[in-house]
Amino acid sequence: YPSGRVVFPSFMPSWHNVSLPSLFAGFTDAPVLIENDANLVALAEATPAGGDHLLAVVLGMRIGSGIITEGRLQRGFNGAAGEISHTSAGGEPAISCVCGLDDCLESVASGGAIAAKLAAAGYAVGSVEDVIHLGRTADPVVVAALREAGTRIGTVLASVVNFFNPRRVVLGGTMSTSAPLVAAIRAELFNRCLPIAAHDLDVSAADDPASAGLRGAVKLALEEALAPARIDELARIDAQSAQTAQPA
Repeated sequence: YPSGRVVFPSFMPSWHNVSLPSLFAGFTDAPVLIENDANLVALAEATPAGGDHLLAVVLGMRIGSGIITEGRLQRGFNGAAGEISHTSAGGEPAISCVCGLDDCLESVASGGAIAAKLAAAGYAVGSVEDVIHLGRTADPVVVAALREAGTRIGTVLASVVNFFNPRRVVLGGTMSTSAPLVAAIRAELFNRCLPIAAHDLDVSAADDPASAGLRGAVKLALEEALAPARIDELARIDAQSAQTAQPA
C-alpha cells in the first residue's frame, strides 16, 4: 500500500513485485486498493471519532495483526508492521513455516497448526471450522489443544501489549469464535501484562468476525474515494467540463 504491489509474499514467492492494480486495469477503471486482511480488521474496529489505540488480531488458518495508534493505521516502514505470527513461541510445531523458525507462533498455535495436531490425534479435521465445531463438543483433547494454543498466542500478545500499550485488543477471524481459545488468550494476557498496561485494557471479539475484513475494506474504499485530493481533482474536471460546454 499504496502501490498495490505484492512484496515478498511468504506463500506465493512467484508473485513478488506483481502489481495487482495493473492486473485489474483491463477489467475496471475504478481505483484498486490492496491491503492486508489484519489491517482491514483494524480499520473496521477503530472508533469513528479517532484517537484509538488498538491491536486487531486475526485468528484463522494463520495469525496476523493490525495496529491503530491515535486513530491511524500503522503499516510500518515497508508494510510489515504487525507480523507477530513469526515470533518464537515455544512448543512443538505442527506445520512448517517459510519464516525459518521451528517454533514460530503460526507453526505451533494457528488454526492450521491446531487442525494438524488434532488430525494427527485421529480426529476428522479438514478446516478451522471443523476445529471450532469439535471445540464445542467439550472433548478434553480438543479443549486442551485450544487452550495450549491460546496460551501461546497470549504469551506473544502480552509482549506486544507491554510494548505498544493499546487500549483495546480485538480478536477477529474464524478462530476468535472458539471460547476455550479466547479464554486462554485473555488469561495469559492479564497474567503476563504489566499492571499499567492491563489496567484499562479491553480484550474482546470483533463485532462480527465474519464481516470485519469486508467492513474494513469498505471503509478503506470510502476514505480513498472521499480523499480531499481526489475530491479536488473531480471538482477541477467538473469545472473544466462546464466551461467547455458553455456556448460561445
